[in-house]
Amino acid sequence: MVFPREADPVLTVRRHLDLGGKAPHRRGLFWNRLSIAASATVKKAYRVVGVTSTASARTVTIGSNLVKNGRVITIKDESGGANTNNITIATEGSANIDGASTYVMSAAYESATIYSDGTNWFIGSGYNE
Repeated sequence: MVFPREADPVLTVRRHLDLGGKAPHRRGLFWNRLSIAASATVKKAYRVVGVTSTASARTVTIGSNLVKNGRVITIKDESGGANTNNITIATEGSANIDGASTYVMSAAYESATIYSDGTNWFIGSGYNE
């Protein structure tokens, strides 16, 4: 067993982690998830939007009320059909996504994580085979 020496840095957390009123899970954090099977406008602050059907092309529109500095949303092709029927991420109002009015997901099982600066959205990471 190794104990920290006096000179070793020690991290002390003195504030609580705000989980938006959600209790932490014993095995990790829960993300609130919205499952959609048709085009939809997302008006609530979901962390994950899973598109479960791509029987036809889908559009996930991010509500203008969600444009807040630091907000993060991941959109995922859970059906695996975005290579045949694309998923378009759009915004209400004047907000852009990486300078464009839309972002198109066109690979099977693709995901895109977007974040906001309070005015626009940016692609933080994406998965595309």
